[in-house]
Amino acid sequence: MTVQETPVLTDELPTAVGWPRRHVLKAGAVAVGAGLLGRFAQAADSPALSQADYVQMDAWGMAQA
Repeated sequence: MTVQETPVLTDELPTAVGWPRRHVLKAGAVAVGAGLLGRFAQAADSPALSQADYVQMDAWGMAQA
């Protein structure tokens, strides 16, 4: 059985290891943000809820609080 050597921690190692992770996280955040923007844009164009209905619902919610 051989003993595995642990890598020497230098300034270069965390950068090399962390770089792909950051890009994956950024890409995921951009994808989620784009999906949410699409949903909000679709909801804003929907005639199902008028501004007066929204104000009335908000007033009802504040009265319940």
